[in-house]
Amino acid sequence: MKKLIMITLALALLIGIGMVQADETGNTGEAKWFDMENCGMCKNLSAEKGLMQNMKWEQHNISNGVMSVCTVTPEFMEAHKRAEKNMEAMSKKLMSGEKIEMCGSCMALGSLFPKGLKHEKVDTENGGITLFTSDNPEVVKELHAWADKNAEEMKKMIPGTKESHDGHNH
Repeated sequence: MKKLIMITLALALLIGIGMVQADETGNTGEAKWFDMENCGMCKNLSAEKGLMQNMKWEQHNISNGVMSVCTVTPEFMEAHKRAEKNMEAMSKKLMSGEKIEMCGSCMALGSLFPKGLKHEKVDTENGGITLFTSDNPEVVKELHAWADKNAEEMKKMIPGTKESHDGHNH
């Protein structure tokens, strides 16, 4: 189960923050919310030259969680798969007890799995869809807060990012 949680975290991060090109910090003075250079999970995305610029990410609140949609330019699907594989390898290191630096978004999402967060990932021809769900209203509330913070931080980092009616980026 722990292995599944860590692999899920790796896949979630790939989908959830694919376009972020951050060097901004969150307002808390803690870990940067998104840190593509130092986060052991996120840096796998930035390591693939051009990948982040060729991904589109959407997040939408649903009644029992969040739906994340990632679309990758067809020419960058191989880079996407490599990044995903490297993130899975990093999750195995985490499971073995190795400490790695993680950004605020990764830490926040990871903290929800022990509380009962579930996921379902569907690979698509050009990316994937991940549903993060829970039967626990408190976990759903925390998950919505995570998604809202992602949207807020992305607006700061990517000029022209817009909010939809549900408060998440498109």
